[in-house]
Amino acid sequence: MKNLSIAFIAPREMRRLNRTYHGEDRVTDVLAFGEGDPWELIVCPAYVKAQAKRAGEPFRRELTRVLVHGTLHLLGHDHATPQEAERMFAKQEAIIQNMTND
Repeated sequence: MKNLSIAFIAPREMRRLNRTYHGEDRVTDVLAFGEGDPWELIVCPAYVKAQAKRAGEPFRRELTRVLVHGTLHLLGHDHATPQEAERMFAKQEAIIQNMTND
């Protein structure tokens, strides 16, 4: 069993981490690091808040989506191809639906 650490960071730091680990010089909502123990999810709440506003979603629901998304990455899911994306996002939304219906 793995432990999970979740860190909330500012946009500037998220951009730096995304550039360092993924070669993308931009802010993102979540980064997942599955090497070692604990696994880590790094979340940028300011980005998630803006993303929620653009999508017309409550912040809490979008934060849930981001945490589920990052966790799925840790469990080996990806969205690099259209087929992978379809499977991963369907699983993500099913999990969120189950979580919010309880």
